[in-house]
Amino acid sequence: MSEDNLNLENLKLKNDPYLTWWLAGLLLLWEEKGVFETFLKANAWNKKYLPNFLNRYLAAEVNEWRLSGAAGINFFKRLGENVLGMVSEKIFRFLELKIMPQKIKELMNKTPGVVINDKILKFHLNDTREKLANEYVERIKGL
Repeated sequence: MSEDNLNLENLKLKNDPYLTWWLAGLLLLWEEKGVFETFLKANAWNKKYLPNFLNRYLAAEVNEWRLSGAAGINFFKRLGENVLGMVSEKIFRFLELKIMPQKIKELMNKTPGVVINDKILKFHLNDTREKLANEYVERIKGL
């Protein structure tokens, strides 16, 4: 996903506990320029389903770890700037579409599981969220 498209609510199914819990379980490995905090704010809609959604990320020990350089993973930053940064995104897009499996091309932007555009890449050929949502509802009813 791109920095100007951090809100994932448009990818949410009508009843989508998977996305809700997936968002709540994210673990930050590396961050630059507060993008993760912006991402969390863009997805604050998740508090509707999990009221303490943001509390985990705002805890003092988590912020201290984030400020210390998120485990010092600067290798990937340098790699992106020096090697990958030399090649245009347009070239990568062209190459990726050429080698992309035919099944993904067929489903591209036709199902909620396969979304490909300049803002997000999502390659879930077998998107089981609807099935999981139905099972979730049934289990909740059984409590």
